[in-house]
Amino acid sequence: MLIGSVAGVLSGLLGIGGGIIVIPLLIWLFRIQNIPPDLVMHLAAGTSLSVMTFTAASSLYGHIKHGITIWPIYRRLAMGMIIGTIFGAIFGHFLPGRVLEIIFAIFVLLVAFRMLIAIKTTSNRTLPRPLGTFIVALLIGGKSGLLGIGGGAITIPFLSYCNVPIRNIVAVSASCSLTIATIGTISFILTGQHAIDLPTWSLGYIYLPAFLGIVLTSPLCAQLGAYFSHKLPVTVLTRILGAILLIMAIHMLI
Repeated sequence: MLIGSVAGVLSGLLGIGGGIIVIPLLIWLFRIQNIPPDLVMHLAAGTSLSVMTFTAASSLYGHIKHGITIWPIYRRLAMGMIIGTIFGAIFGHFLPGRVLEIIFAIFVLLVAFRMLIAIKTTSNRTLPRPLGTFIVALLIGGKSGLLGIGGGAITIPFLSYCNVPIRNIVAVSASCSLTIATIGTISFILTGQHAIDLPTWSLGYIYLPAFLGIVLTSPLCAQLGAYFSHKLPVTVLTRILGAILLIMAIHMLI
């Protein structure tokens, strides 16, 4: 429940997907519980995606209720993300847990640098042609299925780079995260069915006690984080989270 609270506050405070925060904390928790090292990252990734189905659905509902248009862009991204997520989850099943942890830590490092260093966009840039958009979506889905995180960490910078309006960006990211989380959860349940030495109360690579603890606490704490986000400077908050992620990534690599 503590993990859900921390993830919820940071998610609401800074608008970043929970996976990139939840997974390092779950890895720490699973190591304390002496779960076999080769299962730690797989369980953290699967549990993270299962939680994301609820948080992304709630977020998407709120955006749709406010009349935000997402479908024209979402339709161009959806198929690539679905295919990428399935193949990413299958590929990740065959990788050693430590290899996945290193890949995840490197990705977190990149996200941290992206948050700490401002990148300028060009005003006349738009979305690529359908094939280019499909390839980007395929990569986003593949990364998400492999590491158990939503597409927001890449989807949001990509759409911002293409000058999509910010309100649409957040809504499209929520819809993509829901798609990725749903497909990814099913994939992690199926690929983990015959894994050896899974802890009690596991459904494939989803650890149900952690899932319930996070789902029960993160939505309420996200509201608290959202409240404080309107009271504090966004730039400062982004830099703070970037520094936190940088420390997390370095710790995982050591």
